[in-house]
Amino acid sequence: MHIRRLAAHEIGLHRELRLRALQNAPDSFVENFEDATAQPLSYWETLTRAVTETGRHAMFLACEGETVHGSSYGLLDAERNDAGHVGGMWVDPASRRQGVG
Repeated sequence: MHIRRLAAHEIGLHRELRLRALQNAPDSFVENFEDATAQPLSYWETLTRAVTETGRHAMFLACEGETVHGSSYGLLDAERNDAGHVGGMWVDPASRRQGVG
């Protein structure tokens, strides 16, 4: 298992993971599956850019080979550039209780 950042070109993967998380754990996120599914490609491009550009938020993936077992958003604090917090975390149900989180 290794942790890596989402890459700027992985817009489709970002969308897929986010939709899986929203569908699997609807009470864990502010956004809901139906609204996210209806978003145009430009929404996903902007969201992916926000977590892949240097100096902005980050999205981390827990991977084993090509398989992504979970994801987590690291969000910068808007008022303090030296602080941040976990904005959301999700682990695939098949990978839970295995230390992925």
